[in-house]
Amino acid sequence: MKLITPMNEKPIVIISLSLILLTLTALAATTQISMTELDVYSHYFHSKTAFHNYGLFFDRWVRPLFLLVTYPFSSTLGMFGIKFVNIIASMFAAYITFLTAKHMKLKNAWLAGVLVGISPLLLLGSLSAITEVMFMLIIISVYYLYKVKKHNLAAIVSSIAFLSRDEGIILMG
Repeated sequence: MKLITPMNEKPIVIISLSLILLTLTALAATTQISMTELDVYSHYFHSKTAFHNYGLFFDRWVRPLFLLVTYPFSSTLGMFGIKFVNIIASMFAAYITFLTAKHMKLKNAWLAGVLVGISPLLLLGSLSAITEVMFMLIIISVYYLYKVKKHNLAAIVSSIAFLSRDEGIILMG
């Protein structure tokens, strides 16, 4: 007897990821959990002051895409704003993983999204101001777009990957 059918997978994934999102948001607001303190505060400071020092957008280490996406949140909500951006990015990555597994017709595709959503390194990364979470979202998005045969869009998304992490240059090759 199959308990979870393909018809009711999507609501399960959405509800699970929503619960994870609420939990992570509460943790981000109430704790000081982070992966590497120096990177976290460095990325936060650069994001918060990005439009006061335009040279940061040309700095290879600072990650221009991360600055553009996180600036509105870090300048208004502080460290919580950057953590919230990472939490949202991680939940989108988990959902796109579910969509990819479903497109590949994997049995229990819903589990792929939920497992990505609760993976320990992703949870820690989501509660920090690191760039790896955004890069993971880009990588998973490129893979999904490639699998659904949207090659032009996959090429466009992969071409901006280097703006979030140096490793993104590999995607362009």
